[in-house]
Amino acid sequence: MARRRRTPVPAAPTPQYAWAFDAEGRAIPIADAVRGGLYHCPLCQGRMVARLGGEVRHHFAHEALTACPADEVARAAAVRWLLNRFQDCLTARQVITTSWTCPLCGQVHGANLLAGVVSAAEHVVQGDLLAGVGLLGADGALRAGVVAVTPDVELVAAYDRAGTPLIVINPAQMWRPGLDLPALLSGATIYGGLCVTRQAAVGKGIIADEAGLRRALLDGVTLPPHRFFGPLDAEQGLEHVLVLGRHRLWLPPAVWLRVVGGVRHVIAPGVSILSQEWPRLDDSTVALYYISARQSHAVAVRRFAPGEMVTARLADAAFRTPRMSVLQLARSLAEG
Repeated sequence: MARRRRTPVPAAPTPQYAWAFDAEGRAIPIADAVRGGLYHCPLCQGRMVARLGGEVRHHFAHEALTACPADEVARAAAVRWLLNRFQDCLTARQVITTSWTCPLCGQVHGANLLAGVVSAAEHVVQGDLLAGVGLLGADGALRAGVVAVTPDVELVAAYDRAGTPLIVINPAQMWRPGLDLPALLSGATIYGGLCVTRQAAVGKGIIADEAGLRRALLDGVTLPPHRFFGPLDAEQGLEHVLVLGRHRLWLPPAVWLRVVGGVRHVIAPGVSILSQEWPRLDDSTVALYYISARQSHAVAVRRFAPGEMVTARLADAAFRTPRMSVLQLARSLAEG
């Protein structure tokens, strides 16, 4: 009987890494590595060797086989590289000016990201604010946070509440040859305190913070007739301002989504309504509506007493007529 020949099982490929730390703890991409240099892993701190031969793509490899995930090694190296670059810029008193489309107001903003920053630190935690790299003021407070991973909603909201900018670097951009910090920041997404439109609103006494807007919307229906409506108009040089008694509220669509949220109803071509309900501790319900038609917007808020059914005529044919203005729609929703 013939013996069955065994098929050799190929050895698992040795992990290849694009980054390592040098002897001084600086993040080094493989393109800048030198043969025989002293390198170690950003995760396990084990010795790494720069493979710079002609047989395979250049890479770093552990001297002793480990299970460090390549993406986590790259992320740790990216944070250290960003820290080193920011420290270099601060030492040289360099100005880093970048621009971005603001997710709140939709306008293009520009700023010097190092204004008021005196130092940079790795893995900063201050209350609810977390940062891979923290840019710190003279008092040690976080002036801006930098991360190289997509942030969760809670982290973005925490930065927004603190009025502190969060700079989100696209990790994929860290692989580009000739890496440059200003160019990298130009492709970043920036959340939080650098919306100059919101800063202008606050400077003019207009309510623009999340907690203040929620409180004002609820206060507006606390007393009879327990409802209000109004257009969002230009006020003191700013768009999307709601006049509510003696208060002025800044409520562009993105801010309403963040503060109130809701379900979108398309009631006619080009006409939509965001509806939301806030149950209250006294068993009443506050219904909130944000009406948009092309470039016009209006708000309606109504309190329904305990036991009263929340009603809105969003499905009525008469309500869906495109001839109704946003203010007429708001009035209909507020007055029932």
